[in-house]
Amino acid sequence: HVPTMAENTREPGTRAVSEEMEAQGEERQVSEEGEEEVEDDDEVELDLELEADDITSDPAFDGLDEIAQDMLDNPLIKDALDSGMDLRAYSRQVARDLELLQRDSIQDYLQEANSMAQLYGQIRTCDDILSTMESMLGTFQGDLGNISSEIQHLQDQSAAINVKLRNRQAIQPELTSLVRSLAISPQLIDTICSPDPSLTPQFEAATQALQEKLEFVAQQDPHTKALEDVQGDMDKLRLRAAMKIQEFIVSAIHGVRKPMSNIENFQELLLRHTMSFLFLTNQHREAANLVKTEYVDTLSKVHFSYFKTYIGRLLKLQYAAVPDKDDVLAADDSTGKRSSIFSSKTVLKSRATTFTLGPRGFILEQLANPIILPHVILEDKTQRDQKLPYEALFRSYMKALIDTSIREYLFSLEFFHVKDSTGAEFFKHIMGKSLQLVAKHIETHMATSYDGISVMLCMCMVTSFKLHTQDEHAECIHPFLDQVFALLQQTFTRIINHNAASVQAVQPEKLAKVDTNPHFIVRRYAEYFGALLKLNQTAKSTQAAEALSNLKLEVENFILRLAAEFPQRDHQLVFLVNNYDLMLSVYTEQTSAANAESQTIQELLTARINEYAMLLLAPAFGGLIGFAKRTEAELEKGGFRLDESKIHQLNQSFEQQWKSTIDSLAGNVLRTFPNFHNGTLVLQEALTQLVLYYERYLALLKKPELRRSGGWPNLVDRHQLMVEVRKHKGTF
Repeated sequence: HVPTMAENTREPGTRAVSEEMEAQGEERQVSEEGEEEVEDDDEVELDLELEADDITSDPAFDGLDEIAQDMLDNPLIKDALDSGMDLRAYSRQVARDLELLQRDSIQDYLQEANSMAQLYGQIRTCDDILSTMESMLGTFQGDLGNISSEIQHLQDQSAAINVKLRNRQAIQPELTSLVRSLAISPQLIDTICSPDPSLTPQFEAATQALQEKLEFVAQQDPHTKALEDVQGDMDKLRLRAAMKIQEFIVSAIHGVRKPMSNIENFQELLLRHTMSFLFLTNQHREAANLVKTEYVDTLSKVHFSYFKTYIGRLLKLQYAAVPDKDDVLAADDSTGKRSSIFSSKTVLKSRATTFTLGPRGFILEQLANPIILPHVILEDKTQRDQKLPYEALFRSYMKALIDTSIREYLFSLEFFHVKDSTGAEFFKHIMGKSLQLVAKHIETHMATSYDGISVMLCMCMVTSFKLHTQDEHAECIHPFLDQVFALLQQTFTRIINHNAASVQAVQPEKLAKVDTNPHFIVRRYAEYFGALLKLNQTAKSTQAAEALSNLKLEVENFILRLAAEFPQRDHQLVFLVNNYDLMLSVYTEQTSAANAESQTIQELLTARINEYAMLLLAPAFGGLIGFAKRTEAELEKGGFRLDESKIHQLNQSFEQQWKSTIDSLAGNVLRTFPNFHNGTLVLQEALTQLVLYYERYLALLKKPELRRSGGWPNLVDRHQLMVEVRKHKGTF
C-alpha cells in the first residue's frame, strides 16, 4: 500500500493517535483482568504478617502522614468517607467512568481526524510561509546589520576626518607663523643687498625683519627641514647687513677726525641708527666690538686734543698778574704798592681784588651760560685786551668737560646699549684721557695759586656741577669731581694756613700808625673771611671750615695783641669795639646773623661794650656804683654798718653832676667813635647801666637797714633821670 498525499500529511498525527489508542486498549485489558482477579480475591482472606515488616520505618515514607491528612481534608474524599461509601467500589466506578470518557474522547478524535489533518496541513503551510518570512527577515536583518556597520564605518571616518580638521586648524597658526617667519621675500633681499652705503629707513626695516626671522630660527629645532632650506640664505643676508652697518658707522666715526667736526651732529646721526647697531650687536658680535673699539679710540683722541687746545687758549685770557705768596692778609699796602712782611718786594696790583668777593661771586650765577670762545675774543679787536680771573676760565672748561661727559655717557647708554655697571667703565675708556688732562692742569695751577677766593669759587662750582650730573644720572663723573674737589680743598687749606701764618708773624710793635680805628689787616680779614664763609655755604667743605676757624683764631689773637699796644684800657676797649663791630657787620652782611662765627663776635663785642660803658661811668658815678655793689653783698652776708655821711656825700655828688656828666658822656662817645652805630651802642649801654645802678641804689635806701625817717635829702627822682636819658636816644 502506497500512502496518499493526504495520508502522508496525516501520518504524523494519525500515527500518534493510533499509538495512544492501542496503548489505552492494552491498559484497559490489563485493568479488566486485574479487576477480575481482585473480585475473585475479595472472597479470600489474606493473613499477612505486616507487623513483622513495618515499612513506615523506611525514611522514604517520611511525610506520608501529612499527605494522608491532606487527602482526608479533600472535600470529595471527606464526603465519600462520611457517607460510608466503599472506596474500592467507588474506585472501580471512577475507572469505568474514565474509560467511557476515554472511549468517547477517542471517538471524537477519530471523527475529527480529517479536520485535524487539514489543520495540520494548514499549520505546515503556515510554517513554511513563516519559514520563508523568517528567511526573508533574516536576510533583511543581515542587510540591516551591513547597513549599520557601514554607518558605523562612516561615523568612524567622519570622526577621524574631524580630528584631522581640528589638528590642522590647531597647527595652522603655528605653521603659518613658521612659513611667514622663514619666508624671505625678494624685496627683503634686494633692500639688504642694495649697493647704497647709507642706512635708509627701508634698510633698517629690512634688518629689523631679518632680526625677527633670525630670532625665530634660533628658537626652533635645528633639524627642521624647512630651517635647512633657508639657513644658508639667512646667514648670507645677516653677514651682508652686518658688513654694511659696520662700514657706515666706521665711516661716520672717521669723519669726526676731521678738523672743525661737530661731535653733537655726529652722535645725533648715529642715534638715528640705534636699531642698526642693535642688529649688529645681536647678530655679529665681532663687528660690534670693532665698532666700539673704533669709537672709543677716535673719540678719546678727539676729546683729548680738543680740551688740550681749549685750555691752552683759555689761559691766554687770564690776568697777567695773579696773587702770589706775598699776597697775604698781613701784607702792607698802605701806599700804592704792597710789601709783605716776608719780603721787601713791591708788587703792582692790576688784577681782581684778592681779599674781597665783589662781582666775582656772580660767576656762580653764570654756570649755565655758554662757554667762553677764546678764538672769538682774540680775533675781536674790541675784546682782544679783555682779561678774566681764573675762576671764569675754570667755569668754562669745566662746563665744557661736564657737558661732554654727560653727553658721552648718555650716548653710550642709548646707542651702545651698555648697562649702568659697564657704562661707567665704557665712559672711562672714552673720557679717561681728557679727565686726566684736566685734573693734571688743575693740579699744576693750584700748586702755585694763592687766590683763596678763586679756589673757593672753584669748589662751589664743582659742588654745583656734581649736583647737575646727579640730576642727569651721570654719576660716572663723580670720581673725577671728587678728585678735583679734594685737590681744591688741599690748595685752599694751604692758602688759608699761609695767611694765618702771616697774621701770626706780625709784630704789633713794628706796625706804624696804629690807632683805635679798625686795623687794615682786620678789615681785610673781615672781608676775606666773610666772603669765604658765604661761599662755603655752597661748597659745604668741612676741611675749609676748619681752616677758616684756625684763621679766625689767629686774627682774634692778633687783635688782642694789637690792643695790648695801647697803654690805656679805654683805648684798648675802643680799639676792640671798633674791630669787633667791623667784623660783625661784614659777617652779618655776607652770611646769616645766626651763624656761629657771628654769634661769637657778637658776644665779644657785647662784653667789650659793657666794659667800656662801665669805664665811662666810673669817674663820675663810680662811688655810687661801688657803694651799691658793696652794700648788697654786706646785706646778704649780714655784716652791714650804716655810714650816713657816705650816703649824704653820694646823694649830693650825684645831684650836682648827673646832668653834666650825661652830656659829657655823649660828647665823649661822639668824638671817640666816628662810627655812629658803635657810638649809639656804647652810649645806650652806658646810660642803661647808669639807670640800673641808680635804681639799685634807691632800692637799697628803702631797706630797713638804710631807711631814715623823713627820707634822704638831695635824692634825684628816677623819672628826672629817665627824662634826661631819653633826650640822648636820638643823638646817634
